[in-house]
Amino acid sequence: RRLMTGFIDAARLNAGALEVKPRAFPLRELMEEMVEAHELSDARHRILLEGEGEPWALADPDRVRQILTNLLTNAAKYAVPGLLALGARDDGERVLLWLRDEGPGIPEAQQSALFQRFHRLPSYTHGSGMGLWMSRQLAERMGGALWVQSGDGRPSTFFVALPAARPEQRPPRAA
Repeated sequence: RRLMTGFIDAARLNAGALEVKPRAFPLRELMEEMVEAHELSDARHRILLEGEGEPWALADPDRVRQILTNLLTNAAKYAVPGLLALGARDDGERVLLWLRDEGPGIPEAQQSALFQRFHRLPSYTHGSGMGLWMSRQLAERMGGALWVQSGDGRPSTFFVALPAARPEQRPPRAA
């Protein structure tokens, strides 16, 4: 079902018909939800939440969830079992999210192809090869970006930058 949804979303994205509904929301709550769901489905990785303060994004929370799901799914496929670090911080005009693993790293020669549609690393043959492509497209549609820092034998860190929600864009807190 997830694969079919991915293909449908990719077709909509290509046609410019994939809906993105930005709104102000606290990233920490979404990240905590993602950690809980992922740890239930993948006992090989423990996830450490990192970050500073309470960053708020001005983005589509469902699409951010989709991006984080893709990143966590890839970490389950490619990263060595152990610790993953999921974090976020406010960088002024944008918020920065990251997912860091403990290796084995992605050689620089392969990094440029990671975000191409239908590309998979040679070490893994399952999946559609659309997750990172779609995640980058979604981040860009929300006014953000997605990139990786890695190297052969070094941990990989995937970064997602999204517009930050200014205080006046945030809904009032319930009393």
